[in-house]
Amino acid sequence: NKLDLYCCTKLEKLPEKLPKKLTNFNIFGCPSLKEFSAKSLQEELRQIEIRTCNSITKITGEFPDSAERIWISNLPKLKELNLQID
Repeated sequence: NKLDLYCCTKLEKLPEKLPKKLTNFNIFGCPSLKEFSAKSLQEELRQIEIRTCNSITKITGEFPDSAERIWISNLPKLKELNLQID
């Protein structure tokens, strides 16, 4: 199961928890999103992509152990990357 959020220009905040049984989560081109917390990610996720969200200044939290690939790119305002990856 996959969730893609592309070019959601008004999206400012992600929900506290994403749907269960997601295996891929991609967020791309959401310019109003300022913060990303890995605590909203479910344990089943294998692939996570956060790209070209020009207002994100902070990424925090613990990524799921199931994550095989985490891709973070093109976040020009990112100032804080406070992650726990086992």
